[in-house]
Formats: sequence, C-alpha cells, structure tokens
Amino acid sequence: MKTWTSFEYATSGEFNANTIATLRQRSNAKISASFGGWNLDLPFRPGAQPENRAAFAAKISGFVEQFQLDGADIDWEFPVDGGQTYHLDADNPHSRRTNPDDATNFVALMEELRRVLPETKTLSIAVPARHVDMVAYNYPDIVSGLDATVDYWKLMTYDFMNRRDNVSTYHAGLPVVDDSFDIYSTQKHIDPKKIVVGFPMYAKWFYASSTCMTSPPLNCNMGMEYEFPNGTDTGYSGTAVWNTGLNTNFSPHTELNTAVGQSFARLKDYDNDAGASAWFDAEESLFWTWVSSADITKTCEAYRDKVRGMGVWSLNQDSATFPHLSAIADCLKG
Repeated sequence: MKTWTSFEYATSGEFNANTIATLRQRSNAKISASFGGWNLDLPFRPGAQPENRAAFAAKISGFVEQFQLDGADIDWEFPVDGGQTYHLDADNPHSRRTNPDDATNFVALMEELRRVLPETKTLSIAVPARHVDMVAYNYPDIVSGLDATVDYWKLMTYDFMNRRDNVSTYHAGLPVVDDSFDIYSTQKHIDPKKIVVGFPMYAKWFYASSTCMTSPPLNCNMGMEYEFPNGTDTGYSGTAVWNTGLNTNFSPHTELNTAVGQSFARLKDYDNDAGASAWFDAEESLFWTWVSSADITKTCEAYRDKVRGMGVWSLNQDSATFPHLSAIADCLKG
C-alpha cells in the first residue's frame, strides 16, 4: 500500500481537480467525492425537499460524472437535529433547528441519488457514532430505507467527546468502535460487511477548571461549557493534528492558544490495553484524548475481519512518517 506524500490544495478554498489526477497515479485507487461535512451540510435540508430533490441529486451525479469518479459519499451527518447550526436563532439563514421531516427526506434523496447514479458508482453515507446523535436513525424504516440505497455506512467513530460534553472520555479508539459497531450491527441490523469504521488523525483537547487525577483520566467533570447557548464554540476545546504544520491556531484565547501548543508538544503515547489514549496535563489544566498507532493496530485487528474496511479523517493530518496511516495499512495487509 502506497502512502501519499504529496497533496493538492485549492488556493480558493474550493475543490481542486488536480487532487484527482494525483490519486489516479495509483491505477487501482477508487476515488469518491464527499458532499457535505460538519460545517458544510447547510444545503442538504433544502436540497432534500421534494421540489428540489431531483435537481440536487442531478448536481451530485453530474459532479461524479464530470470528474469520472467512482462514487459519491453523502455527509449529511446530523439530519433532523445536531448539526453545527442546530441552536442558532430560527430567523438566521444558517439555522438548522430540529426538523423530523429530514429523516424521510434523506431516504428519498438517497433513493433519487441511487436512481440517477450509474450502477457502477458506489454510494455511501457518513453517520454519527454517538447514540445521542443518531436522531434520524432511531426509526427502523429510515435505517432500512437508507440501507437499501447505500453500498456502505461510514461510522464516524471519532469526536465521541466533543464540545457538547463536559465529562472526560475517549473520543475515538476501540471503546468507541465497540459501542458504535454494536448499535449499528446488532440493534439497527446493518450488515457488518457494509460498515467502515473511522480513525482520527488528530488529538482533541479540553480546558478544565478542575483537576482530573484518575488513571486513566476518565469520567471527570471538566467544569466548563464548550458551547454557547446558540451552539457556537467557546474556544475552550479543539483539535491538534499530527501534521503540526497545519496547527496554526488552537484557540482564540491567546494564553490558552500558547498553552495548548506547549502541552501538545509534551503529548506522548502510553502503553495500555484500552485501544485508546487519554492524558490530563495538570500543568496547563488540559484533558487530551487521541488514538496512538498502537491503539489503531489493536482496534483494526479486532475488526478487520468483521467490517468492510477502515477510514480516516483525514489523509493530510498524519505526521511526516505516517505512523497512524501505516498502522492501518500494516494491519490490513495482515
């Protein structure tokens, strides 16, 4: 398996078609485009409405055809409720407050996409790992309807602890995969061979107003709110990627920004049996959670024969020697 060492970046902040040319250097690579994401999902609710659905699906299919891609991945991660703008005032044009109609509209959109995409193209969806976020997926007819349209389900088995939490826990790794896999395969009856589990190429940090001295530092109340009442970020939690050149600003709070950078430099992997890692930096009052290459190996080896495959977010975030990506590659090669 080749690990990519070069990436294409769009100076405009938009899609760069040269990315596809770079990936096509590997003749057996299958390339799909992801549509949406945590902060890019605003078009889905209006796009899935009956009057817009056909045109929206045609746009996605047209993009796949234009760039001769192998499939489409739909990242409407939190239909019904839970997206980034879920608590903005209702009169804000970016607001996406609770709407139960999203669930049935999502199924109808996926059915339309399956209809207009050529049979040779794959279709997948990214779905939440946390039960509290599975609002749209708590109805058997919705799950079965989606399952009939997709080739695989991408479980976002990362960010399990996020800015909506204030009690320390692992954000990714074996405990998270165990929990999420059981829900989707056992409770929601998704064929495990249609499931892809995910690994983050980043650590998450949370500033705490109290100390957490347990080992590992789990189930501690952080004493902080990481989200304002309108759902926006307070700046007291965030991420740090292994590709340190991308860590340009950890927090809008100047002193905390410096503290996070210094703490991240002291982060080190620990030998443990959990398949996930956590550390409390008492000097800076920061809780850290991440997956080491050893955690990835442990998790991958436990699931490689059960599921369709492994995924990451994202390729360009690993460090220069690619220890985390290599752990996945080595595991899958057996």
